[in-house]
Amino acid sequence: MPSINIVAVIVVAVISMVTGSLWYSPMMFQKMWVKLSGREMPSGSSANMAYALSALTAIIRALVLAIVIGLMGTTGVVNAVGLTFILWLGFVLPPLWSKILYGQQSYMLLAIDAGYYLIDGAIGAIILTMWR
Repeated sequence: MPSINIVAVIVVAVISMVTGSLWYSPMMFQKMWVKLSGREMPSGSSANMAYALSALTAIIRALVLAIVIGLMGTTGVVNAVGLTFILWLGFVLPPLWSKILYGQQSYMLLAIDAGYYLIDGAIGAIILTMWR
């Protein structure tokens, strides 16, 4: 098991939460996401639970990404982004695509969600690679 910089993992998780808050905000994709998904953004106590669970998943994603980066011996920004793209292509895009196909939802919804995970993963991978 590679050594993990826990501070970097926490920083990446916090940045992931900020990125998600911006990505799904009214100034970016919130209105379109709400329209295409047929859902409303959580509010009140359900919003608190959603944010807590999102924080937990952000920590898990950052920790797993740090482990993969360590196992792969990833160095440099280009390699970090390349690793992110391969992981995104193999493990993020297919389940999102299946969800869209079987749920008969819009490809634009796929683009919004997949775009967030690609950008978020790249930012996290760069930080975790450079801060080892």
